[in-house]
Amino acid sequence: MVRTIWFFIVLTASTVWYASKVVVAGLLGVKYRPGGVYDTSAQRWARNALWASGVGYTLHGLERVPFGKPVVFAANHQSWFDIFLVLAALPGSIRFVAKKELRSVPILGRAMREAGHIYIDRQNRQAAFGAYEEAAADIRAGLSAVIFPRPKRSNRSPKSSRARGSKQVRTTPISHSCASNARGI
Repeated sequence: MVRTIWFFIVLTASTVWYASKVVVAGLLGVKYRPGGVYDTSAQRWARNALWASGVGYTLHGLERVPFGKPVVFAANHQSWFDIFLVLAALPGSIRFVAKKELRSVPILGRAMREAGHIYIDRQNRQAAFGAYEEAAADIRAGLSAVIFPRPKRSNRSPKSSRARGSKQVRTTPISHSCASNARGI
Protein backbone atom coordinates (compact mmCIF):
# COMPACT_ATOMS: atom_id res chain seq x y z
CA MET A 1 0.00 0.00 0.00
CA VAL A 2 2.80 2.43 0.88
CA ARG A 3 4.62 1.55 -2.35
CA THR A 4 1.46 2.25 -4.36
CA ILE A 5 0.98 5.64 -2.72
CA TRP A 6 4.66 6.46 -3.27
CA PHE A 7 4.40 5.40 -6.91
CA PHE A 8 1.43 7.68 -7.59
CA ILE A 9 3.10 10.63 -5.83
CA VAL A 10 6.26 10.20 -7.91
CA LEU A 11 4.27 9.56 -11.12
CA THR A 12 2.17 12.68 -10.61
CA ALA A 13 5.17 14.88 -9.74
CA SER A 14 7.24 13.48 -12.63
CA THR A 15 4.38 13.90 -15.08
CA VAL A 16 3.84 17.52 -14.10
CA TRP A 17 7.59 18.29 -14.17
CA TYR A 18 8.61 16.57 -17.39
CA ALA A 19 5.39 17.23 -19.32
CA SER A 20 5.62 20.91 -18.39
CA LYS A 21 9.20 21.04 -19.70
CA VAL A 22 8.04 19.55 -23.00
CA VAL A 23 5.05 21.88 -23.29
CA VAL A 24 7.22 24.94 -22.60
CA ALA A 25 9.81 23.73 -25.12
CA GLY A 26 7.06 23.31 -27.70
CA LEU A 27 5.61 26.75 -27.00
CA LEU A 28 9.09 28.28 -27.34
CA GLY A 29 9.53 26.52 -30.68
CA VAL A 30 12.39 24.27 -29.57
CA LYS A 31 13.14 22.03 -32.54
CA TYR A 32 13.48 18.29 -32.22
CA ARG A 33 17.01 16.94 -31.95
CA PRO A 34 18.09 13.42 -30.97
CA GLY A 35 18.67 13.26 -27.23
CA GLY A 36 17.00 16.66 -26.73
CA VAL A 37 14.29 17.71 -24.32
CA TYR A 38 11.56 15.62 -25.99
CA ASP A 39 13.55 12.38 -25.75
CA THR A 40 15.20 12.86 -22.35
CA SER A 41 12.01 14.02 -20.64
CA ALA A 42 10.15 10.88 -21.75
CA GLN A 43 12.98 8.57 -20.67
CA ARG A 44 13.42 10.21 -17.28
CA TRP A 45 9.66 10.22 -16.66
CA ALA A 46 9.48 6.49 -17.40
CA ARG A 47 12.56 5.63 -15.34
CA ASN A 48 11.17 7.58 -12.38
CA ALA A 49 7.91 5.62 -12.61
CA LEU A 50 9.72 2.27 -12.71
CA TRP A 51 12.00 3.29 -9.84
CA ALA A 52 9.09 4.43 -7.66
CA SER A 53 7.17 1.23 -8.33
CA GLY A 54 10.17 -0.99 -7.62
CA VAL A 55 9.97 -2.61 -11.05
CA GLY A 56 13.26 -3.77 -12.49
CA TYR A 57 13.78 -4.91 -16.04
CA THR A 58 16.22 -6.90 -18.11
CA LEU A 59 16.59 -6.55 -21.85
CA HIS A 60 17.04 -9.55 -24.10
CA GLY A 61 17.78 -9.44 -27.81
CA LEU A 62 18.63 -5.75 -28.01
CA GLU A 63 21.64 -6.66 -30.13
CA ARG A 64 19.27 -7.79 -32.91
CA VAL A 65 17.61 -4.37 -33.20
CA PRO A 66 19.14 -2.39 -36.07
CA PHE A 67 19.84 0.84 -34.19
CA GLY A 68 21.11 3.73 -36.22
CA LYS A 69 18.07 3.50 -38.45
CA PRO A 70 14.37 3.78 -37.63
CA VAL A 71 12.53 0.75 -36.31
CA VAL A 72 8.87 0.01 -35.68
CA PHE A 73 8.45 -1.65 -32.31
CA ALA A 74 5.24 -3.69 -32.29
CA ALA A 75 4.55 -4.48 -28.66
CA ASN A 76 1.99 -6.56 -26.85
CA HIS A 77 0.05 -4.23 -24.54
CA GLN A 78 -0.40 -6.08 -21.25
CA SER A 79 -0.46 -3.18 -18.79
CA TRP A 80 0.29 0.51 -18.72
CA PHE A 81 3.75 -0.37 -17.39
CA ASP A 82 4.57 -1.43 -20.96
CA ILE A 83 4.79 2.26 -21.81
CA PHE A 84 7.27 2.95 -19.00
CA LEU A 85 9.36 -0.09 -19.94
CA VAL A 86 9.56 0.82 -23.63
CA LEU A 87 10.50 4.43 -22.93
CA ALA A 88 13.02 3.56 -20.21
CA ALA A 89 14.72 0.64 -21.94
CA LEU A 90 14.95 1.46 -25.62
CA PRO A 91 17.60 3.92 -26.72
CA GLY A 92 17.04 6.52 -29.39
CA SER A 93 14.14 8.68 -30.40
CA ILE A 94 10.85 6.87 -29.98
CA ARG A 95 7.36 8.08 -30.75
CA PHE A 96 4.15 6.28 -29.83
CA VAL A 97 1.07 5.78 -31.90
CA ALA A 98 -1.35 6.35 -29.00
CA LYS A 99 -5.10 6.23 -28.57
CA LYS A 100 -6.72 9.63 -29.12
CA GLU A 101 -8.26 9.57 -25.63
CA LEU A 102 -4.83 10.43 -24.20
CA ARG A 103 -5.03 13.79 -25.94
CA SER A 104 -7.50 14.97 -23.28
CA VAL A 105 -5.30 14.08 -20.26
CA PRO A 106 -4.26 17.41 -18.70
CA ILE A 107 -0.63 18.38 -19.36
CA LEU A 108 0.34 14.88 -20.57
CA GLY A 109 -1.82 15.06 -23.71
CA ARG A 110 -0.35 18.41 -24.73
CA ALA A 111 3.19 17.22 -23.95
CA MET A 112 2.70 14.14 -26.11
CA ARG A 113 1.53 16.31 -29.00
CA GLU A 114 4.47 18.71 -28.58
CA ALA A 115 6.90 15.77 -28.50
CA GLY A 116 5.52 14.40 -31.76
CA HIS A 117 3.57 11.36 -30.59
CA ILE A 118 0.76 10.42 -32.95
CA TYR A 119 -2.85 10.00 -31.89
CA ILE A 120 -5.03 7.35 -33.47
CA ASP A 121 -8.83 7.23 -33.54
CA ARG A 122 -9.52 3.52 -33.18
CA GLN A 123 -13.23 3.99 -33.91
CA ASN A 124 -12.68 5.75 -37.25
CA ARG A 125 -10.92 3.43 -39.68
CA GLN A 126 -10.11 6.17 -42.21
CA ALA A 127 -8.59 8.40 -39.51
CA ALA A 128 -6.67 5.42 -38.11
CA PHE A 129 -4.98 4.81 -41.45
CA GLY A 130 -4.15 8.53 -41.57
CA ALA A 131 -2.38 8.18 -38.23
CA TYR A 132 -0.33 5.30 -39.59
CA GLU A 133 0.60 7.42 -42.61
CA GLU A 134 1.80 10.10 -40.20
CA ALA A 135 3.85 7.47 -38.35
CA ALA A 136 5.36 6.32 -41.65
CA ALA A 137 6.40 9.90 -42.42
CA ASP A 138 8.11 10.17 -39.01
CA ILE A 139 9.88 6.89 -39.63
CA ARG A 140 11.12 8.09 -43.00
CA ALA A 141 12.41 11.18 -41.14
CA GLY A 142 14.48 8.89 -38.87
CA LEU A 143 12.32 8.38 -35.77
CA SER A 144 11.39 4.97 -34.40
CA ALA A 145 7.76 4.24 -33.60
CA VAL A 146 6.03 2.09 -31.03
CA ILE A 147 2.67 0.59 -31.88
CA PHE A 148 0.41 -1.61 -29.83
CA PRO A 149 -1.39 -3.30 -32.74
CA ARG A 150 -4.11 -4.89 -30.66
CA PRO A 151 -6.65 -2.31 -29.55
CA LYS A 152 -6.97 -3.78 -26.06
CA ARG A 153 -4.56 -5.16 -23.52
CA SER A 154 -3.83 -8.78 -24.29
CA ASN A 155 -2.20 -11.93 -22.97
CA ARG A 156 -1.30 -13.06 -26.48
CA SER A 157 2.24 -13.34 -27.74
CA PRO A 158 3.57 -10.29 -29.59
CA LYS A 159 3.89 -12.24 -32.85
CA SER A 160 0.16 -12.86 -32.93
CA SER A 161 -0.73 -9.28 -32.06
CA ARG A 162 -0.70 -7.75 -35.53
CA ALA A 163 -3.56 -5.66 -36.74
CA ARG A 164 -4.25 -4.47 -40.27
CA GLY A 165 -3.18 -0.90 -39.59
CA SER A 166 0.28 -1.87 -38.40
CA LYS A 167 1.06 -3.17 -41.89
CA GLN A 168 0.79 0.40 -43.15
CA VAL A 169 4.06 1.35 -41.43
CA ARG A 170 6.12 -1.49 -42.86
CA THR A 171 8.62 0.93 -44.36
CA THR A 172 11.28 -0.21 -41.92
CA PRO A 173 12.25 -3.25 -39.84
CA ILE A 174 9.68 -4.35 -37.28
CA SER A 175 10.85 -5.54 -33.89
CA HIS A 176 8.42 -7.41 -31.67
CA SER A 177 8.71 -6.82 -27.97
CA CYS A 178 7.02 -8.23 -24.93
CA ALA A 179 7.17 -7.46 -21.24
CA SER A 180 6.95 -10.68 -19.29
CA ASN A 181 4.36 -10.60 -16.52
CA ALA A 182 3.54 -6.92 -17.09
CA ARG A 183 -0.11 -7.72 -16.39
CA GLY A 184 0.94 -8.82 -12.90
CA ILE A 185 2.38 -5.41 -12.03
